[in-house]
Amino acid sequence: MLTIQMPFLIIEKDDKAQYITYEADQDITSLTQYAKEKLTEEQKRYEIFEQNYQAQKDFDENHQ
Repeated sequence: MLTIQMPFLIIEKDDKAQYITYEADQDITSLTQYAKEKLTEEQKRYEIFEQNYQAQKDFDENHQ
C-alpha cells in the first residue's frame, strides 16, 4: 500500500470492539463507513508526515 501512497487502516484500541462487532454482524455499511473515516484521517496524517519529511530534507540540503 505504501508504494502507491495509500494509508493503512489502523484499528485503534478504543475502536476495536466496535470494529469486531461490525465484522461479526457482517455489517458492511457500518464497516465501510468506519474504514472511510479512518482512511481519511490516516491519509491526512500521511500527508503531514510527507510535508514534514520534505521540509526537513530541504532544510538539511540547504544547511550543510
